[in-house]
Amino acid sequence: MGNTINCRFVPRSEKGAQTIKHLRAAVKQVQTVVLATDFAREGETIAWHLQQVLHLLKNPQRVTYTEITSAAVKSAIAHPRQIDQNMVSAGLLCSALDKLVGYKAPLLWQLQNGAKSMGRVQSATLHILCTREQQIQAFVPQDYWSVYVDYKEGFRVYYLGLAQKDNSEPSETQLDDSQDPLRQSKPESSRVLSQVQADSIVQIAKANSHNVVSVEGKITNRTPPPAFVQSSLQQAAGTKLKFSPDKTMLVAQSLYEAVLITYMRTDSIAIAADFCAEVRCWLEKHDPNNVSTKSTQHKQVNGAQEAHEAIRPTDIHKPSSALKVELSDDEFALYVTI
Repeated sequence: MGNTINCRFVPRSEKGAQTIKHLRAAVKQVQTVVLATDFAREGETIAWHLQQVLHLLKNPQRVTYTEITSAAVKSAIAHPRQIDQNMVSAGLLCSALDKLVGYKAPLLWQLQNGAKSMGRVQSATLHILCTREQQIQAFVPQDYWSVYVDYKEGFRVYYLGLAQKDNSEPSETQLDDSQDPLRQSKPESSRVLSQVQADSIVQIAKANSHNVVSVEGKITNRTPPPAFVQSSLQQAAGTKLKFSPDKTMLVAQSLYEAVLITYMRTDSIAIAADFCAEVRCWLEKHDPNNVSTKSTQHKQVNGAQEAHEAIRPTDIHKPSSALKVELSDDEFALYVTI
């Protein structure tokens, strides 16, 4: 045993073997081969696999782009590069790690459901699900009453209990979410745990006359949210359109292939500078009163690969009225959301 692992890659099916055969025949008929897989670790590894299986002894032209538009493709073809061996090594290492760790997981073999691996993503997801299930099983239901006042000015005020000193024991009305990481925000109201106490609080409020002295309104500026990434698009489509994550990505794939949006499997919120400039010009022409003096800059999430742009339309000049005729209802709804 040494410190080196050599992986042997073979076609997984007859269909895969036939695809390789057809590609090899096509390679013999051309002078230049362009590999345009995704600009990410997996995409770079796929390009390397193609180089090996097609016997491309000379370095093929490696190009990348994040939108299927004429300008983007022509720019990529004009600036080819070599395959990044560091990214390939990282991809092969992840593949080997999945196999070394995954195939030794006894749980999957015991399930006998056809599962053959437990990779980095599956393992972490399973841990999250198990932790949440333990919290659900340990939950003890408890009746409580919310006490509030409705004012004629049009708003509602909830009972938040009495202010407590440090190190004091919590009252029975205090809401304790310290054990639940999903509910760490400030509670909207305190839970009153008995009908008697709820009635008592209501009587105290009625016995002490109080009213709204003044209402002050003001305009505040709010920073716009970042552009969609894969996860936020799935969340928005689930909330607004009632799409499942799989359906969202399937519809987004069709929009991407129709050259209407940029690549949808991304975790980067960055947007190309030339597109931002194009949007600003459009706004200055159509809505000059609402054009900000500077663009909002959002901080990237730690760990984001940033291989692609955020999800955005490829052409802001295409009118929605025309697309509504061309697209299905689901495609149009998701495009408008983006």
